[in-house]
Amino acid sequence: MTLLPAAAAEAQLASNVEAQASSMATQSGPITSKEEAVERARRLTWIPSDAVMSEPQYWDSQAGPAWRISFTQAGAAEGGNSPFRLEISLSGADGSLLMLSSTKKLEATAPDADRIAVSFEEASEIARSYIDGLDLGLDTEWALDPYPESEYSTRGQDKSLHKLRFQRIVNGIPFDQNRFTVWVNAVGSVVSYDVYWSASTFAEPANILSLQEAQVKLLEEADLVLSYGYIADGQPRPVYTLATSIMDAVDGSYPDNRNVPNPYPSSGQMKPLSAEILEPLTSNGIASEVTQLARIRQVLGLADDDALELRKQDISSGIYMVAYPSKTDGSLREASLIVDNLTGQLDDFQYYDWANYSWVTEPKVSEQEAKAKAESFLRQAVPAYMNQLAHYKTELTISKDNTTTQPEYRMEYIRVANGIPFRNQLVEVVVHAYTGELMRMNAHLHAAAYPPDQAPVMSKEKARRLLLSLYDVRVTYASERVFEAKLYYELMLKPTVPRFYTGAAPSLDSLSGEWRNYIGEPIVGPLPPPESGNWVEELLSSPEYIQYTAGVVMDDVPLYLVHEPVIRDGSTLVPVRELLERMGAEVRWDADTRQIIIAKGSTRIELKLDDAAAVMNGELHQLEVPAQLVDSSTYIPIRAVAEALGAKVEWEAESRLIRIGTNGELSLPTEASLRQWRLEHQRHWEATGSRQAIERSGDKTDSKSSMKRSLTAMEALRLGYEEAKRHTDEEPLLIHMTSIDDTALQQVRSDGQDGKRSAWSLSFGSAKGNIHIRIAIRNGELSVDRVAKDDTNSLQKGMYVISDIHIDSSRAVQRSIEAMGMRPGDPEVADDWMKGYHFEIAGFHTAPHSSSTRLMLRVIGISPNSPGRMGESLRMIVFFDGKTGEMLNASDMTGYDENGRTMWREVEF
Repeated sequence: MTLLPAAAAEAQLASNVEAQASSMATQSGPITSKEEAVERARRLTWIPSDAVMSEPQYWDSQAGPAWRISFTQAGAAEGGNSPFRLEISLSGADGSLLMLSSTKKLEATAPDADRIAVSFEEASEIARSYIDGLDLGLDTEWALDPYPESEYSTRGQDKSLHKLRFQRIVNGIPFDQNRFTVWVNAVGSVVSYDVYWSASTFAEPANILSLQEAQVKLLEEADLVLSYGYIADGQPRPVYTLATSIMDAVDGSYPDNRNVPNPYPSSGQMKPLSAEILEPLTSNGIASEVTQLARIRQVLGLADDDALELRKQDISSGIYMVAYPSKTDGSLREASLIVDNLTGQLDDFQYYDWANYSWVTEPKVSEQEAKAKAESFLRQAVPAYMNQLAHYKTELTISKDNTTTQPEYRMEYIRVANGIPFRNQLVEVVVHAYTGELMRMNAHLHAAAYPPDQAPVMSKEKARRLLLSLYDVRVTYASERVFEAKLYYELMLKPTVPRFYTGAAPSLDSLSGEWRNYIGEPIVGPLPPPESGNWVEELLSSPEYIQYTAGVVMDDVPLYLVHEPVIRDGSTLVPVRELLERMGAEVRWDADTRQIIIAKGSTRIELKLDDAAAVMNGELHQLEVPAQLVDSSTYIPIRAVAEALGAKVEWEAESRLIRIGTNGELSLPTEASLRQWRLEHQRHWEATGSRQAIERSGDKTDSKSSMKRSLTAMEALRLGYEEAKRHTDEEPLLIHMTSIDDTALQQVRSDGQDGKRSAWSLSFGSAKGNIHIRIAIRNGELSVDRVAKDDTNSLQKGMYVISDIHIDSSRAVQRSIEAMGMRPGDPEVADDWMKGYHFEIAGFHTAPHSSSTRLMLRVIGISPNSPGRMGESLRMIVFFDGKTGEMLNASDMTGYDENGRTMWREVEF
C-alpha cells in the first residue's frame, strides 16, 4: 500500500528552515508593548497570513515577562469552533518563542468502502510523514509513544480513526509534556492534529544513575500498597499494588510531588477501635421504622421520653430531618440523618450550626479531645463496625486571613481486617475545633463478608519483584518548574500488559499469587507477557547483582540448602548433613569425640571439628580448611569430601555456583543454564519469608540440645507452598498435608496442644505432576528434609488453593479440647499410637462409598474415655470444615471387635 504524502493544503505553512532561522534572528530584543508583540508575531513566517490574531495579553511567567497571542482561521464564526487554532507565548525579554499550542482540522479524503483500511503501523508512517512535512518553526524531534492510553481517557473519541501520539525527544530522551497528536482515518488521510511545545532548559544526562543502578534501587526500595480490593469469589482479597513510580535520575530519591504517597504505610498493623463485636452486622432485611428511630435516639443521646420532632421522614430510604433540644442550653437543634435499611447502622449525619466562626484562628479543642468525641459517636452510630474501623488520618482546617472556613477536625476511619485496610471503605467524622460539637459523619461501608483471619502468604519482596516485572524502566525529562526539565526514571506499564478500563495496572493477590484487575477479577494469561521481556529476571540473574554467597547445582539441578554455603580461606564449605544426605551418604555425629562420620557404599570418611586432618578409607588426608561450626551447624569443605565419594566438583567463580556431578562427570554449562541457575538461587536467597515466618510464629522452649520451634498447619502450609513454587512453573494445589512425629526430637505430651508441630509432610499437585515435601524445624531453622516429584496427575483427587483454607490447627485443637474433652497422646504410654495431638488437611469423602470430597481439617487425639475395658488406648477424631471453620462431626474409638478391627461411635457436641 502506498503511503499518502502530507496534505497539499498545508503548503502555506511550509517554509525553509534557514529562512525561518533568519526571521527569528531579526526578532531579538525586548517586547515592551502590545504593538511590538503584534509586530513580532506577524514576522513568524509559519503563521498563515490570513489568520485572525487576538489582542496580545501580557503576563508574568516563571521565565519572566511574556506575551500570549492567539490566532484563529479567517471567517470562523464568532464564538464558534474554528478548524484552526494557534496560541503562542513570546518572551518579553528577547522575543523568543516560549510556548506553542495548535489544533487544526483538515479537509480529509472520505473513507472508501472498496479500499482496504490502513493498519496502525501504516497510519504511524503517514502521521510521521505529515509531521515532517510541516514547519511550525520548531527544530524538534518527535517519536511515536509506544505506551497506550486507557479506554476511559479515550471514551469520547472517534474509534474509527487511528490516533498517533508523538512525544518530543531531547538528547535521545522523551519529554512527555511536549506532544504532537495526529488522527488518521481508515483510508490514510490526516483528519486533524494538535501540538503542544514549550521552551525548556534540559538537564545534561551525563551524571545520572545508570539504568541498571536505577533498576536495582527500584527492586530493593519500591514501595508497595497492601489493601483489600474489591470482592472476588465472595470474599475480599488482600492485594499488592505498587506505590512508587518515579525516581530522580541524579540522586535516586522519590520526589513527593511526582509519586502518589502510599495511602496505607502501616498496612498489616492497623488496629480497630474495639477488640470486641459490639453489635452483629445484619444485611438480610429492611430495617423497620422503630429500628431506625431507635438508632436516631441512640445517636443523639435521647431517652425514649425526650422530645424529638420529625420534620421530614422517608422510611424507605432511611432519611430523617429532626429537631431536638440541646442538653446543654435547651436550644433547638436541627440535624439530618440517614439510616442504612439493610444493616440498621447510620450512613450519614449532618448537624446544622449557622454561626460564623471565621474569627477563630486557633483550635479551642485539642485533637485528642476531637478524636474521643468522634469515636464515642461512632460507638452509637455504627457499633457493628467498631471492631473493623481503625483511625486513618486527621486534618485540621481553620480560618486564615479572616476567611469563612469553619474550624474543624476532619477524621477518617478506615475498615480493616487482620490489620489490612479495605480500599474505599471509610467513615469521615467532623468535629468543630472551637465548640467540640460533632458536625458531620458520612460512612462509605459495604455490608460485605468480613474475611476470616488470614495473613499474606506472599512476601513483600516477592510481590515487589513480580509487580515490577510488569513495567519498563525508562529515563525521561519532566518539568520540575516551567521551562526547566529534569531527568527522572519512570515506571511505565508495558504496552502488552492488560489494563483495566481506567488504566489501572494489575494487582497481585497476596494469598493465592493470582493476578487480578482493579475490581478483583482474575486475569487470564501469563504476566508479564513472555514477548515483553523481563528486566527483573535479567537483573536477578546477572553476576553483578547476585547476593547469595554460593549456590549448589547437583547434576544440573539447583539444590536449595537452608544453611547457605560459606567461603573460608578460599575454600567453599557447605552444611554437611544437608548436602551429603542428598548425595546418598549417611552422616553421623559423635558428640563425645566431636567426630563426623560419613559413609556411602564402601567409602568411609572421618572428620573432626577444627581439625584439617581427615581419614578417608583408612588413609590420612590434609584438608585445605578444617570442618567447623558456622551458626551452630557443622560445615565441611565440599571439594575434597565430595570427590572422595566419587563426585566431580567445579566452581563457577563468576556465578558463585558449586557444580557437583554425582556420577563423576560434568558437562560444560551453557550461558543460558548459568543464568537460570543464578536466577533460581537468587530467588531462593531472597525468599526469606519462610524463615521470617518461623521467627514470627515459633515459640522457644528450653532444651539441653537445641532451641525448639514449631509451626501451625497454616504456617507449615505457607512454607510448603513457597518450597513447592520453586519446583514448578504452575500454581501448586494442595492434595494432602499432615503433621508427623519428628524422631530427631524428644516427643512430649504437650506437642500439638497449641496447634503447632515441628514436622509436617505435604503433597502438592498440578496438571504436570505432584511434589511431595517434608519440612521440619531443626535448631530453630527451617529444614526441607525431602522434596520428591512424580508425574502422576492427581487433579481428580480434589486439590485446593491454600487461600481456600480458613481455619488453623491452633483454633481447631482448642475447640476439640474444650468441646470434646480430647486428650493428647502420651509418649510414656506404649499403647498410645500417636504422641501429643496431630492434624491433617485434605479432601475427605463426605459419606461411605461416595466419590465426592470436602476440604476438611482433622484433629487426632485420645478419647476422654481412654483407656478402654481391656486397657487399650482409644483414639478420637474431630473434623472441621476447611473453608468456614465449622465443627462438622466427632467420633471416638470404643475398642476392638473379635477380628481385631477398631470400633467407632459418633459423639454429639
